Amino acid sequence: MKKLIATATAILLTACVSSPICYAADDNIRNAKASAASVEYAGDSYDKYLHTFSGAEYADLEVKYGESCVFGTESREFAVEIPSAGFYSVGMSYRAVDKSTDDIKIGVEIDGSCPYEQAGEFEFPRMWRNEEKVRTDSLGNEFAHRQVPYEEFYRNYALRLSDGTGEKYLVYLTKGSHTVSIIPVKGSFELEYLVFGSSGQPVEYSAPTDNEKLYDGEPVIIEGESAALKSKHYLIAKSDTATVAVTPHTAKVNSLNYIGGNWKNAGETLVWNTPELEEGYYRIGFSFKQNAVIGSMSYRSLLIDGASPFKEAEQISFGYADGWQQSFFKSASGTPYLIYFTKGVHTISLSVTSGDISKVRTLISDAVAQLGELYIDINMITGENVDVYRDYELFSQIPDMETRLKDIRDKLNSAAERLSEITGQKSGSNYSVIMNMVEIINQMLKNKFEAHRYKSSYYSNYCSVSSVLQDLKSMPLDLDKIALTSASCSEPFERSGFFEQALYSVQRFFVSFSKDYNGISDGDSDGIKLWVNTGRDQAQVMSSLIERSFTADTKISVDLKLVNATMIQAILSGNGPDCAVMNSRSEPVNLAMRGVLYDLSQFSDCEEVLKRFQAGAELPYRYKDGLYALPDTQSYFMMFYRRDILEQLGIDIPVTWDQFGEAYKILARNNMSVWLPNNVATDTAQVNAGVGSVNIFPSLLLQNGLSLYTEDGKSTNLLSADVMTVFGKWTDYYSKMKFPVTLDFYNRFRVGTTPLGIAVYTTYTTLKVAAPELDGLWGFTAVPGTVRQDGSISRASSGGGTGCFILKSTKAPQKAWEFLKWWTSADTQLSYSNDIESVIGPAGRVAVANVEAIKGLSWDTGMLDELLSAWSQVEEIPEYPGSYYVSRSIYQSFWNVVNANKNTKDMLMKYGREANEEISRKWKQYQSR
Repeated sequence: MKKLIATATAILLTACVSSPICYAADDNIRNAKASAASVEYAGDSYDKYLHTFSGAEYADLEVKYGESCVFGTESREFAVEIPSAGFYSVGMSYRAVDKSTDDIKIGVEIDGSCPYEQAGEFEFPRMWRNEEKVRTDSLGNEFAHRQVPYEEFYRNYALRLSDGTGEKYLVYLTKGSHTVSIIPVKGSFELEYLVFGSSGQPVEYSAPTDNEKLYDGEPVIIEGESAALKSKHYLIAKSDTATVAVTPHTAKVNSLNYIGGNWKNAGETLVWNTPELEEGYYRIGFSFKQNAVIGSMSYRSLLIDGASPFKEAEQISFGYADGWQQSFFKSASGTPYLIYFTKGVHTISLSVTSGDISKVRTLISDAVAQLGELYIDINMITGENVDVYRDYELFSQIPDMETRLKDIRDKLNSAAERLSEITGQKSGSNYSVIMNMVEIINQMLKNKFEAHRYKSSYYSNYCSVSSVLQDLKSMPLDLDKIALTSASCSEPFERSGFFEQALYSVQRFFVSFSKDYNGISDGDSDGIKLWVNTGRDQAQVMSSLIERSFTADTKISVDLKLVNATMIQAILSGNGPDCAVMNSRSEPVNLAMRGVLYDLSQFSDCEEVLKRFQAGAELPYRYKDGLYALPDTQSYFMMFYRRDILEQLGIDIPVTWDQFGEAYKILARNNMSVWLPNNVATDTAQVNAGVGSVNIFPSLLLQNGLSLYTEDGKSTNLLSADVMTVFGKWTDYYSKMKFPVTLDFYNRFRVGTTPLGIAVYTTYTTLKVAAPELDGLWGFTAVPGTVRQDGSISRASSGGGTGCFILKSTKAPQKAWEFLKWWTSADTQLSYSNDIESVIGPAGRVAVANVEAIKGLSWDTGMLDELLSAWSQVEEIPEYPGSYYVSRSIYQSFWNVVNANKNTKDMLMKYGREANEEISRKWKQYQSR
């Protein structure tokens, strides 16, 4: 099955024509051999576009046009005069003017159309810088600076990021006048000028002949963590406390001493400012660590003042080793390169590029796409479970199967051969994975009538090769410092000795006995004590936010503790906090019924604060007539679909459950499946997450206007006839329609064998980060709905999430309330999520409960509207004493009906009564509190 890539649609609006600013005097074009006059190229892919003009050469000039103007939603048109025909790179000088963290995306039309489909969404990064103030916790530990937008104009070019090469996109322009339209796709920005730049390759390195200009002074050291500009907000300084090889370092506290970690994706750029330099030729060296790409290289391209000094600088390789390495940038023969600097301050930038690996990746990428398409074709014939004793005649039913397998094998063999040339060895995990896939293909070709027996091995090795592709797209590197040295310098940095490292290790050992590993910040006696149960990175980010925002504005100090003890233990010991954040869904009511939480509804502005959330988001935290927590995160279900596969099979995106069932029938005929969430409530964490986040049953009740509990919450409605009917419909999906009961939805969705399913909306982040090859091929929308008697469709979904509360024992309730209001505000929630992403990457995005905050996060075009629409239809399930038993009762009934073929009514009567008895017991136990 072939992937159908959606073509970006360009919108032409009223335009304004600007005059040229300037263009370079040198109009030399090397041997241009093609003319665009008779070629129809609009709508082609970029590779096909380049092939069309394969005879053309590259421009050695630069043309700048435009005038300062702000782009929001309207496009603008420029009249551009091109002095000579040839290939040009496309760039602009710009700065972001909105608060998003997304890259800016624009469409570029030339003479009324996009030259190729990728030109419909050129990406230009927002540039970021460190906030000047170094962030430390109250214990003296440094942690990453807050990242703020760069306010000045920055010049950049449209790069090939989707395929991982990071190369500049090119357009072919004939001599003469052209109309260039800039169509904003995502983000608002101010344009200083548009540039069509030189696209030719820089000259190869030539050693200087003027020895008088060789720099002979002391080494100039630039710390990696001092990067002045970053192309992503998550490229931040980090701390390595294990060695003296990185600087600065101290045994007592954590110091920021390198940058890296997340610096691995094509096009990601770091820029450093040099101090005042003397004129001359310098060697450049790096102190780095590359311990992720085993047996291979990580690559960076080097620019000095925005330009490549010579061809070799476009591909600097950093080899694998366990620890920190120190090396000059040098040739294959080991001779360090010399780079010329004029007197003054300069910029040094390093950008992630794929280097020699790009050819390997291209081969594997093509092979992976073909492997996936063939697997779907095989799966349509055999189904998920293969009968090994049956002859499926795969090579007859898929006429071109032999040709496709041989083509895939040839590409994988070529990829393995090139990989071994780069690494210098025919070993390593990546090479072995590729050759294992080749062996499976060989066995299928050798045993054609038994090829179906290899389906399981085919799938597992296909997944492994896909992982190799992702590994090869990732070019991680940690950078401690950069050195500019004299031409005679033999080592870029002074190396630490054995005794220095030994003394440092001893100091660290003794410090470990006195260090408070739970403390994140210290407050004073007039402040409040806060407990968080998250990771240390999250706690440090929160501490920084508190110090720079909450404490600075309110003068209320906060003693933040990272804990894993239960709140009951703290209360019994008399050592509890004033407030706590990010508590499980069931925790507030469990504590409120014991009389240990503060009723937030007593605060006069409580109702006003609740307006910042979706209506009813606080419902799970209400008990009797009180409110005992505010939501700080909220998640819910959405329907994910593979647009390419549904279109191929002629399936419309389902709106109702009937349509969802019809879609499943078509998919089942093609041996594909769908997925409904079915998280088995077998552990405390799942039960504490709330019944609304376990499966789709509560959502079906809501869509039918039914409640899981009686109005007073003292029993369930599991014994009612209407609820039994809905429960029967839910179990019929599994027992009669044979929906899968367990399934790895992410992997099956990625491969394409489960192109339709329901999952929590945060699956969006997983797909964006871990499955970039699917960009443009999938979408999500609200869950299917139920048609009600009045003809309306309810697409309600139940939710999950966490809450923050105040303990009744606090001596400062007003101060704690001020903190909760600050914590759940839009600015704080947005800053917290963005800062978490900057520390641990996009996968760390927080499912914030504040409606305005989620609008400020990074979303693909059109995705935010779908998300907000689905969110507005979320209805929360209340929590009551004994609610933990309800999830258990529902699943006991479910498994007996689906697995043991028991009667629906009998099972709900049995286990529903058990749940009602437990709820009744809990109400009686705590009725006086």
